[in-house]
This record gives sequence, structure tokens and C-alpha cells, in this order.
Amino acid sequence: MKYFTNKEKTGFVPFVAIVAGLCLCLWACNRKEKDKDDAELTQNYLVNQFIVGYINSYYLWLDDISLKTDMFAADHFDLFEQNMYRRLDKWSYLTDDAEAMFDSYDGVETTFGLDFSFARIEDQPGNYIAILRFVSPDSPAAKAGVGRGDIITHIDGAAITESNYRKLYNAPNITLRLGKIEDNKLVLTDVEKSMTSIKMYEDPVQAYRIIESDGKRIGYLCYTGYVVDSHKKLEYVFKEFKNANVEHVVLDLRYNPGGAVKTILYLNSILAPYSAVQNQSVCLRETWNKKIMAEFEQEKQDLNMYFDSKVPVNMNLKQLYVLTTRSTASASEATISGLMPYLDVVQIGDTTHGKYCAAYLLRPQIRDANNKYVVDDRIPNWAMSLIVYKYANKDGFTDFSNGIAPKHLVYDDWRNYRPFGDESDPMLAKAIALITGRERTTRTGGAERFDASPFRKANLPVPERGGMLIPMEDRKH
Repeated sequence: MKYFTNKEKTGFVPFVAIVAGLCLCLWACNRKEKDKDDAELTQNYLVNQFIVGYINSYYLWLDDISLKTDMFAADHFDLFEQNMYRRLDKWSYLTDDAEAMFDSYDGVETTFGLDFSFARIEDQPGNYIAILRFVSPDSPAAKAGVGRGDIITHIDGAAITESNYRKLYNAPNITLRLGKIEDNKLVLTDVEKSMTSIKMYEDPVQAYRIIESDGKRIGYLCYTGYVVDSHKKLEYVFKEFKNANVEHVVLDLRYNPGGAVKTILYLNSILAPYSAVQNQSVCLRETWNKKIMAEFEQEKQDLNMYFDSKVPVNMNLKQLYVLTTRSTASASEATISGLMPYLDVVQIGDTTHGKYCAAYLLRPQIRDANNKYVVDDRIPNWAMSLIVYKYANKDGFTDFSNGIAPKHLVYDDWRNYRPFGDESDPMLAKAIALITGRERTTRTGGAERFDASPFRKANLPVPERGGMLIPMEDRKH
């Protein structure tokens, strides 16, 4: 007997089968869309829960905000901003690139190795020049042959403007055109430098040397970031100073925005008087929001930070000369203020940034099968740097929102940049003069301003770097 399929019998699939197939297809498609919508809704909820939960627990200015708790908000950054007390908090931020945040804490960046200041060109409205403050050793920029004091006029053939200057920080490849100043005018050159960004550790020990002047032996260190991985290098430098019988130290923090709290205590313990370090005296004190302070009081938490008697070298200083600018911030200011009660901190330069608080570096966490906290792998890319406490020194000095003013005003004039450690650098020259008691003549006056017609200093927004930071594993609470 011959059997026929429906198709052979009729030439078409029965109507019922078509309907059933379509229904099944629609059900499957709808199920996929629903699953996708549910996943997105769940992810949105988790990210917002992460944001609101940590702010409600730790935020220093929690009592000054009206907490917004919309767990279904689509714009996470907007929800974060709605909960920030921006009248005082200029530093907390949210990111969806957690890896980059934690790499930065470790001194690792995807970078050309360049650090800039900017100036407006007065007779070219909307155009800027970028002045190289420093170049990281062994970076693409260093290998391309650019250095401190070089002036950049063009990026990839176009004049520098507000719409393209960020390429200096986030482009994968870049070609820079150099210029120079002659007779107070900008002169373009044909010199171009091309480079490709790489992921690298940027050594914050920019330069160090021992200077002998008028019978005085002076140790100079330029330090551009408080990074735990720099401790060994700091140990090496200060042992060199110690072995050379250095009695005077010039610490150049002009371009240091801060970093790890561990490194503050490490560096301060190297510099402080021996007695304060061996006695493990109070270096800094923490103040948190009212809720956390009440819990700490109940738990009898010690909110003091002490000098570390186990540091491998101690300079036992009576005086410390510190070079500062408006870019000297956070952990750098904690070195200045933390040492003030114990030795004579002679600050030379400009007023500091004015950041008297510290941040937790936070990621969303859940408990694993062993009841240990691990990163929530449903939203692993999210993280925040959240201000959680303000610090004071042993004498209670804090709340310096306008910065710490120098004892000796010397502006960081880009027209007179010198290599780090060059004795003709106006700031370093002033420190040497104070140490030796002999004034030196430099090309520009000590208090001459950055601004020089036809150029004016420009404060273009740049990527967040530094701070006074505590990673999650070092949390007290």
C-alpha cells in the first residue's frame, strides 16, 4: 500500500498546521523578547540597587541629600547625580568601566603617557594650546620624543578645540603638531609626533636626584601619584638619600592628584620625625556620616590612622619643602596636613586643590556559596568612587575647601618649565635658596603668573585621576 504525505495529497500544509506553527513561533519570539526585557529590567534594578544602597550606607553627605530611590530608573548616571551633594562633592563618580577604575588605582592606564595644562589663544577664539607638564618614562610619548614644556597646537591636523582635545586622553592613535612661543607669539612648526596608546604602569616617581649647594645636601623627588606599587621605588630613593647623608628634602607634588591611603601613611612615615614614627603617633583622623559614626562608636572602632613604624627607611626630618600647585590634591594634601603637627612643612608654589576627603572604590557584591563577598557577575562592569569620610590631622585641621596656601608664592609658569630637578626651575630654586640662605636669580620672577597675553590658562575638564582612595578589601565597615 502506498502512503502519501499531506503535501503529496493536497499540495499544501493543512491550515491547522500553519496556525499551530505560527502560534509556536510567535510564542517563542515573545518568550525571547520577554526574557530579554526581564533580563534588562533585572540588570537595571541591580545597578540602581548598587548605586542607592552604597550611597545610603556610606556617603559622607548623606544627611544633606534627599535620597532618590527609583530602582527602575533607566539612566543610572542621572540617578547617581540626583543623589550627589555637588555643593561640596566635586569628586564622587559612577562608571561602567570598573576595570579602568581599578587599573588607575594601581597606576595602570591605557595612555600615551602625557600630562597637560591648557591655555586659550586670545586672538583665536575657541582654540587652545596644550602644554606638556610631564611625560611618563618609557611611554609612547617618551619614545616619540616629546617632553616637558613642549607645546601642542594641533591634533590630527586640526587646531585644538573643546570638541577634539579629549583625543589626547582617549584616542587609540594620535598625531601631534608642535609649536613654540617667540616674542610672546605662537609660532607653528612642521614638527609632528605620532603615537599609539598602550596599557602600561605609569611610574609616579618621575625624577629624583641629590643636589649639593653651599655645603647643603638636598634630596629632590618629583612624585606624581600615590600608588602602592611605587613603595619599593620610594624605598630605594630614600635609602639613596639616607646613605648620602641628605638632611633636606624637597618633595615635588605639583602634579600629584593623590591616590592610595596606604601610600599616604607609607610616605609620611618615611618623612616624619623618628620619634613620631616609632611611637606610632596619630597621622590623620577620619569623620564619617552620622549613621556610620554611630555604628563605629557602638563597635568601638578606632578612626585614627597612625604612622607606620615598620617602614624600611626614615628620614627623621625637622623640615620638609613641598612644591605645590592647584593640581596638588587629596592624598598630597594629606601628606602636607598630616605632617604639619610634627615638622616644619615649608610649602612653595600655589594654593593646593582643596580636597580633604577620601573615597571608597566600590563594586556590586553578592555572597558566594562559601558566604564570602564576590563581585556580582550579573553587573560586573559597574563601579563607583564614593566620598565616604573627611580627614583631619592630629590637631583637627580639615575642611580646607579653598586649598592649603603656600608660605612662599611661586607660580608654575609654563613659559619657564625646566626638567624636573633642574636647579634653575623657579620653584626648586626658591627651595634651595631657603635651605642655603642664598637667593638665586631665575629667568622669571617668583610670583609671576601663568597667564601671558595672548594666552590665558584654561580649565578644560579632564579624566578623573587620583584622589584619596580605599579599595573594597580595605574597608573598615
